[in-house]
Amino acid sequence: AVVSTQSTGYDSSDTVMREAMELFKVDPPSGQLFPNDKPSTVHVIFKSKKECNIKDLPILKCQVIEPHLGNQGGVIANIPVKLSARSVFSKFAIHPLKDVNFGPMM
Repeated sequence: AVVSTQSTGYDSSDTVMREAMELFKVDPPSGQLFPNDKPSTVHVIFKSKKECNIKDLPILKCQVIEPHLGNQGGVIANIPVKLSARSVFSKFAIHPLKDVNFGPMM
């Protein structure tokens, strides 16, 4: 069977889902698994430039294709993969806000 992962192709008007899909990368994006093969590792990389909280969104789908069905193979299953991620950045404040004058220094 051929296994591939891809974004779920939600309606482009769904801004939240579209932005969430851009934060994830799958490596490798596709591969082949045979019945007696060892398990294969797939890396899902999350990279965000701002704080966000994503919880159980079906951003990816795993598509299982049987190459021996039909002329170009047949899709046997589309498995939604729900992802959760949270990015947090340190926040800080410097006080006092204006310059402090300590007078003449010796």
